[in-house]
Amino acid sequence: MTMPARAAVLVDATAGARPERSGVGRYVHNLLAALAALPDLPRLALGVRSGKWRHRCHLPTELFAPPPPVRRLLDWIDRFGMRSIDLVHGLDVRLPPNRRVTRVATLHDLFSLERDDLAPPSFREKRIAQYCALADAADRVICVSAATEAGFLRHFPAARGRTCVVHHGVEPRFRRADAAAIAELRARRHLPPRYLLFVGLLSTRKNLLYLLEAFRVLAERHADLHLVLAGRPSFGFERIEESLARHPQRARIVLPGFVADDDLPALYSGAECFVFPSVLEGFGLPVLESFACGTPVVASALPVLEEIGGGELALVAGDAPEQFAAALERQLAQPCDPPRRARLVAQAARFTWSAAAQATVAAWDAAHRARTGRALRG
Repeated sequence: MTMPARAAVLVDATAGARPERSGVGRYVHNLLAALAALPDLPRLALGVRSGKWRHRCHLPTELFAPPPPVRRLLDWIDRFGMRSIDLVHGLDVRLPPNRRVTRVATLHDLFSLERDDLAPPSFREKRIAQYCALADAADRVICVSAATEAGFLRHFPAARGRTCVVHHGVEPRFRRADAAAIAELRARRHLPPRYLLFVGLLSTRKNLLYLLEAFRVLAERHADLHLVLAGRPSFGFERIEESLARHPQRARIVLPGFVADDDLPALYSGAECFVFPSVLEGFGLPVLESFACGTPVVASALPVLEEIGGGELALVAGDAPEQFAAALERQLAQPCDPPRRARLVAQAARFTWSAAAQATVAAWDAAHRARTGRALRG
């Protein structure tokens, strides 16, 4: 890293200012924690937009020494109140309107651009406008995967040369839980002894209607097998509820709701298999978290999942639930032995938040040099 330690960087961490963390919120917290551990971190301030200002206490400022200031972000402040700031990084797509500063943003996915049935129209319109702003004005777009970068450049070729890939990492706490921890979680959350697991938003994008049909096929041959769908309801949940109400194996489908981070390692470890039939993904962190806990994964054949899962991931092409059920049947017929668990753990270990933090700071420096011809101000 070449940036002077006194450089002034404002990180828009709004997506991490909430009591419960999932998706982008977890990215914000993990990246900030890894940045705080760097020995030569540039001087930071954190920003939180007005709508989440009251939740700013949930940001991990205590990990920094000294803690960074937290600024309230409003459009007029964004435009006129950044005289001491050299670079702004929007951790969830958004760029500030102030064109004087170097502007970097993280692009997590493109589903609002690529499909019109995975989010409300108002959300899609906002997101598409943000994608266009990135292509037009960002000094650097940090894409969370090569697949996401390729998709962005396919839609916005003018951004070529201003993108880079910085993969997510896997937190060290994701490791195989012991039998006592699994049993304690099972008793506390009323989980069945033998289950398939999904973790994520309960939404159309995660293709849960397809998963429910695949489970119907599989459950006919495995009388003791359950399906656990862990997460909050999101877009399209009404259709999922309707399908659940009609499902012939409804009594064997468990919805524990949002599961706290501390419980996730035991939840992954206790599963026979993790299932991830998603329609579109920007990265797919639950796949690697499951690997880190030594639990195999059956997933839809998305390029990004092949990118991160490598040869250890069982990928299912096509849209027939019977194909997904057959892949799960093959997995259940060959229980995961210690050598395979070791391979899964090794694949997850290739992705670290420390590497992500270092690559992010390198992207800051490259963006500022490209814009100004010099390193960030000392």
